[in-house]
Amino acid sequence: MNRGPERLDLADIIIPGGVIRVDRLRVPYRNELQLGHFALPHIDGKPARIEKAGEGLIASIEDGRKLAMMPVLGWDKVDAAVHAGKNPEADGSTVLYAERIREKDYSGIDVFVTVLLHRTDGGNWTEDELHPIVSLEVLPWAPSGTACGVKLKLRNGREYVIDHGCVDAHRVM
Repeated sequence: MNRGPERLDLADIIIPGGVIRVDRLRVPYRNELQLGHFALPHIDGKPARIEKAGEGLIASIEDGRKLAMMPVLGWDKVDAAVHAGKNPEADGSTVLYAERIREKDYSGIDVFVTVLLHRTDGGNWTEDELHPIVSLEVLPWAPSGTACGVKLKLRNGREYVIDHGCVDAHRVM
């Protein structure tokens, strides 16, 4: 049900083997938000194996495909769900997802940061790969003047300022 001016602003930072999602949610009413990763098919009916990785989860199947979902900021939990009839490779599939539920109206502007990784070689991720962010700061105001910017520094030395005021088909200079 649409009760008003809801908006989810998205930003992706591409990293080797995945992406860092930096999202800003502006919803003035109680809400539930989920972010799903890719789905792993249940080849020959065998479900994905799920393992904990700190606050995150890693899912894998026997052919070497693996997914990792690492919550960094904003999420209440990370979990896995099994679905039927939603994957082109198999009837069953497993999806990793992050979830956040707010029971009260207007809880402020929320920022979510998530690391989503994938691989097909059956190898394992290093701790640095699972946790590519060295520092994170939520800025009260982004350079464009909009609320809730995010400043990130990655292990590879790159630094980013996420300014969601530069979305919505315009760029603020």
